[in-house]
Amino acid sequence: KQWYQRRVRGSKQGWIWNKIQYVGSNWQVDFSIKITGRGKIGADGMAMWFLQEIPAKGGSVFGAPNNWKGLGIFFDSFDNDNRHDNPAVLAVQNDGSVSFDHGNDGKGQTLGRCVQSFRNRPHPAQVRLQYYNKVLSLLINPGITTRESDFEECF
Repeated sequence: KQWYQRRVRGSKQGWIWNKIQYVGSNWQVDFSIKITGRGKIGADGMAMWFLQEIPAKGGSVFGAPNNWKGLGIFFDSFDNDNRHDNPAVLAVQNDGSVSFDHGNDGKGQTLGRCVQSFRNRPHPAQVRLQYYNKVLSLLINPGITTRESDFEECF
């Protein structure tokens, strides 16, 4: 299926949840995102979530509650710690006991991370997220071109 969500302006949140649980041991998700905005400074970003439960309401971590249980893939387009290492793609797992460290852009909490400029590109960024033989990997074509050969390994 194809899903489309548009975020308009300023501090808004939105989400789409799949209510059918996946029970396999290996999986791959291919999707495209296009994140745009005026100027060079972006908003916080967006996430793709793999959670044990659908939250009753949104929250402060890319739209989800801070005490999530599961895996979040974050497309972080704002440099909260001013280290000039954003935009970035992060994988963060949580058992519900850890608060996400926004101030440090999640450093020290990630399973994988790469700096990748996916905002304001001519084409949608193409993402391939794969979990195979207990290894999580993410490839991204940041949207400069649409060529399949332009995927880069993130983690």
